[in-house]
Amino acid sequence: MYQRILVPLDGSRLSEQVLPWTRALGRAFGSRIELLRIVPGHLQGRQEPGGGLNLHTQALEYLNRMKASLGNLDVSVSCLVEEHGPAACISREARKEPDTLVAISTHGRMGIGRWVMGSVMDQVLRTSGKPMLVVRPGPGHGPRHGTEGNNAPEAEVAIKSIIMPLDGSSVSENQISPHVVALAKNLDLEVVLLMVPYEHEQAASQNYLEKVNERLSSQGVSSVRELVRKGRPGDAIVAVAQETEASMVAITTHGRSGVRRLIRRDGEALMWGSIADRVVRHCERPVLMVRPPDPEPA
Repeated sequence: MYQRILVPLDGSRLSEQVLPWTRALGRAFGSRIELLRIVPGHLQGRQEPGGGLNLHTQALEYLNRMKASLGNLDVSVSCLVEEHGPAACISREARKEPDTLVAISTHGRMGIGRWVMGSVMDQVLRTSGKPMLVVRPGPGHGPRHGTEGNNAPEAEVAIKSIIMPLDGSSVSENQISPHVVALAKNLDLEVVLLMVPYEHEQAASQNYLEKVNERLSSQGVSSVRELVRKGRPGDAIVAVAQETEASMVAITTHGRSGVRRLIRRDGEALMWGSIADRVVRHCERPVLMVRPPDPEPA
């Protein structure tokens, strides 16, 4: 499914926390990995004080160090330095090849400014049409001072389960299922089906999850369990992820309506897209986000 994994890096330790996950997925899927560093266009040819290397050359050397730190994966790893705005550049590169997964850290620097998760990530999801693996750095991975790229990525990551939140619609199930099936089969993962319904929808939700379980099993997924939780959807998804050892979450950004599902909890209107955003912002596990294509105009 993921023939290429596009990995934007900005030279910070925070952004590099996505590399162990990139390595695990690249090995499991045999994906080609492309490391991307973006240099602001107006600074690309500028030299360091004292006549040192220009920023483009520095960026390429940094990417080559990160490539070496990935080790021997038996897959192709390439390095690319581009210029201009991060969101537009990442989206443009992602669209160049089908079956591309964008793997990105939720924090970091982009060029000379801060990486703004709510803008860069949202724009890339919206304009690239590609799935995005979002990794939130753990404690102790603050910004690096001094020379960029001195430290190799962390040791191998452990992934045992993938949590699949659903809203009961064919839209969310059909968009996320192919990714969950592929990840579960290639990484030998348990799939945790999760719904957070209204109180009066509890029984119907359990029945629906049993049918999804059957559909996943028929596609070769060997281990599936079902959970129905109460409470606010975003908080419940994060809680399940936190209590499930070595897990990741796979979620679609749109819900039951085909555009965005509106859910009400305690009198508050919650968009399914805002639930996905809350999961990304608060979950300490990696989150795979899939944005369905926009509906055709009537």
